[in-house]
Amino acid sequence: MVVTRVKCRYENPYTLSCGMHIVFIAVGAAVSGAIECLHISTAAQPTAQFLLNTWRPIGRGEIYILAAMAAGFVVYTVGAAVAYKRAAAATIAPFEYAYLAASLLWGYLFFVEFPDPLALGGMLMIVIGGLTVLKYQHHG
Repeated sequence: MVVTRVKCRYENPYTLSCGMHIVFIAVGAAVSGAIECLHISTAAQPTAQFLLNTWRPIGRGEIYILAAMAAGFVVYTVGAAVAYKRAAAATIAPFEYAYLAASLLWGYLFFVEFPDPLALGGMLMIVIGGLTVLKYQHHG
């Protein structure tokens, strides 16, 4: 957030968004390659069955959902880049934490799952950290 505001003020928001997505793809490919090279299996990590099991083809409905989510994420990342260039991070950050609520909603709606206490604790720590930064940025 701060780097975008300070170092990327004059960058095109589409360039910033594209760069971020390229990094996501590269990191995802590297991690996937590492998992494959290390021959990590569901026997070694039973909690990661969603990632380590054999992938199945997806249907047309899933493709539409993924396309809509991808389009929404592109709009979000371009909008966030524009927002961080124009306003202080302390002003924009509270809106960015909306992803926590969205992740709870989408997780329940798409996968009928709810985070365990450890995940909820992590989410709470993120919110507390954000509120702490916000408090000290305005008053510190």
